[in-house]
Amino acid sequence: MKLYHGTSEKHLEKILTKGLVPRRRRKGNWTEFPSRHDMVYLTAAYAPFFSLQAGGKQGVIIEVDCDLDTLYPDEDFIAQVIAKQTERDFHEIHDEVRKNLEQYKHHAVDSIQRLGNCCHKGAISTHNISRYVVIDFAKRSDLLLQFGDPQISLMNYMILGERYRSIITWLFEDSTEFLLGIGSNEQHLIMQERFSPGVSDYFHNLFQNRQGIDLVELAKAA
Repeated sequence: MKLYHGTSEKHLEKILTKGLVPRRRRKGNWTEFPSRHDMVYLTAAYAPFFSLQAGGKQGVIIEVDCDLDTLYPDEDFIAQVIAKQTERDFHEIHDEVRKNLEQYKHHAVDSIQRLGNCCHKGAISTHNISRYVVIDFAKRSDLLLQFGDPQISLMNYMILGERYRSIITWLFEDSTEFLLGIGSNEQHLIMQERFSPGVSDYFHNLFQNRQGIDLVELAKAA
């Protein structure tokens, strides 16, 4: 399974040398709901957004070849499910779930399919990194709105997960366009042209523009 990790260019050299390493004692990006210090977090959908959150002039999206047996669910997924099923407050549950995440390991696939995120305990070897994309945010400010500030929730992923995943496939040149909304782009653009004439040309040009996006394929040792 291919999953992704969004980060900043300032970490790229170290990642290519040592692999993806848990933050350990380093301060995380999320203060209200801190991540596990011994996990590397992966996503099927939100890597462009996470690369923005990492700071820096350039974002990096790392593609990882994963063995499902090594993965754990994202604690946010487990906490959201428990909160929904028990009508308990998410804030009340999250810390408890994070501390005891090992007992939910069998829900790793559910976490990917229903929230788009999961995590890997310990370092991820460079041998599992197949490709990466570097995005120059100054040159590609037109993409920032597309990356957005998504609500990472079960409902939002059910509705817009396919769109988020399509942005990643476009960045890695595995598709010629990404989804602009729910439904086909043709339907979406026909509707938008009524209110914003010329929007179709704008997006067609955006899809064809690879300036400021560098895709790097990594050679694997025999």
